[in-house]
Amino acid sequence: MTPHRLQSILMALGARNVSLGNNRVTCSCLLAQWTHSGGRDSRPSMVVFAEGRHGDPIYSCQGCHRQGALRDLVCFLWYKTRRNLMFAIEALDGTEGVSLDQLKGEPFDEALPVKNPILREKANRAARLIQDGGAHEIYRRKRQENDAPWHDKYAVAASDKVPEIPWSEYEGHLTDEPHPYAAQRGVSVETWQTWELGVDPKMRRVLFPMRDHRGRLVAISGRLYEEEVCLRCRGKMITTQAEGKKRTLCGQCGKAPPPKYLHSKGFKRNVFLYGEHLLPHDSGVKLYVVEGHLDTLLMWQAGYRPVVATLGTKVGESQVERIVHYASVPGRPLRVVLVVHDGDDAGREMGTRLKSMVAGRVPVFSRPAPDGSDPAQMSPLELRSLLGPPVREPVDTPLFMP
Repeated sequence: MTPHRLQSILMALGARNVSLGNNRVTCSCLLAQWTHSGGRDSRPSMVVFAEGRHGDPIYSCQGCHRQGALRDLVCFLWYKTRRNLMFAIEALDGTEGVSLDQLKGEPFDEALPVKNPILREKANRAARLIQDGGAHEIYRRKRQENDAPWHDKYAVAASDKVPEIPWSEYEGHLTDEPHPYAAQRGVSVETWQTWELGVDPKMRRVLFPMRDHRGRLVAISGRLYEEEVCLRCRGKMITTQAEGKKRTLCGQCGKAPPPKYLHSKGFKRNVFLYGEHLLPHDSGVKLYVVEGHLDTLLMWQAGYRPVVATLGTKVGESQVERIVHYASVPGRPLRVVLVVHDGDDAGREMGTRLKSMVAGRVPVFSRPAPDGSDPAQMSPLELRSLLGPPVREPVDTPLFMP
């Protein structure tokens, strides 16, 4: 999409202070009345890139720090304002009937009839979705031209372009026994070996290899296991609190601690699901979705399988498509998706967002961990009290179609 066409779409949506840049458009935040203090954006803080994921424009606001696909933003505005924004969806799809001259004028009136029967059916389905509170599910992709299958196979196939990491680069880090840090967290020998965990003593990290659904090694994450000791001078880390903010520095050299997690170069966190390579072996009536590596390991160890992790609270569209793809494999009943998120504000927001992105496509529910806790900190008895007993139903159907 050209920046000029994108500029016209944003102006039709009501953006102000619109200016063109190199393959991007800067404008006032379209979400200001819901996300900015005072309900307005006093300066143009939203940047919209003409080419983003899968060719769709993406946006990012420096004021409210909201970001995502412009298509989702249009659907959100449609739901909130009750204005028929089908013209914007059609413009993003490149529909020939939507011209730049039309976009430069006033937004299309909701009462105007849609002459094209195909587009009229789209509008009718969109209206029904709005009534059900599901406007965010309106045509997430141009390539999704019908309702079956719901998942976007292109999102799954696109991840195959991520290069594979040679096994020789990781094999030397494998160990037969869990590292003391992992053992202290409750990781068993079977879990350690099944998930191919390793140790990097130089960087003082437990390593978590990530494989895709084809079994390719696509990323390696390392979790720091000595947070209280400085990696540079071996001094003790000291945490202080001033003006309501905590700060941790080395008491000897004064340096800040390294990141808790490090990932291999080119790591795409929100493209893959940690644990998706075991889905064919751990088929069950439920798919458990958690946030972190250790959450996945200890849920799996307690018998709650299959389980995958999003590796963060910002869930990617590709991850959602993979979840839906697994839960709706043709030839078998829909699987229930159960989101087990952390008991904090970020975890609750992640659970709500993931439910809204999956809702209407497969059955989805959420179970929050206790306040200030996460699944990795819960005992098997506590997990059983929260989730009920694990239910197993082996299925031999392939999960990801070529």
